[in-house]
Parts: sequence; C-alpha cells; structure tokens
Amino acid sequence: CLTGKYLDSSGNDAEVDCKACPANSGTNDAASTAEASCTCNKGSSGLDGGNCSLCAAGKYKESSGSAVCNACPDNSHSLQGSIADNQCECIEGFAGRNGGECQEVCGNVIKTPGEECDDG
Repeated sequence: CLTGKYLDSSGNDAEVDCKACPANSGTNDAASTAEASCTCNKGSSGLDGGNCSLCAAGKYKESSGSAVCNACPDNSHSLQGSIADNQCECIEGFAGRNGGECQEVCGNVIKTPGEECDDG
C-alpha cells in the first residue's frame, strides 16, 4: 500500500484492498498492515489508528502522532489545523515575531509594561 493507507489482512490484493487511514491521519511506511499504523498528521490530534481532529484555532502541532496540540503564546492566534508556532500571529493591538511573545502597542510603538497609552 502507498503511504496513507494500510492492508489489514494477508492475501488481499494491495492495489485493490488497501484502506485509507481515518481523516487527518496517515502512515509513515508504505507497507503498513494495521489501522493502528495510522497516526495523526501535523496540525491534528487524536489516538493512533483512530479519529484525528484538526487543532482548534489558537493551537498548533508540529509533529505527527498522538501528541496534543500546543496553545499559541498569549495575545496571539492561529487558524484551525496550524502546523507550526510561527502560524501564531499577534492579535490586534499587540506586536511581535510570529510564534513569539506579543507585546501591547501604543500606536506604532511597543508599550512599556505599566505604561498608559496616550490617546491624545
């Protein structure tokens, strides 16, 4: 079977009888013989061989497998199914490197902690 599929019983024709892994999962090996070989793709989480759900908005997962999705840093957000921390972007009113710390801004200047923004 090709990657992303498995053949769960011997004697079957691989070209005809290979089964697709559940949604948002795949296999790493071309000769997978069990649904348990299917692991969640990057950007999704669940049990190996089972249902994998896309990481919720505001979370990401950089590796395949059953690990949980990681939360974006404070004051940042990502789209559903994000596969890397650099897909976490600062929300409006904050600035910083994607995937890094987001600091509050006053106008176009990063605010010093404890400082009030001058609305003037």
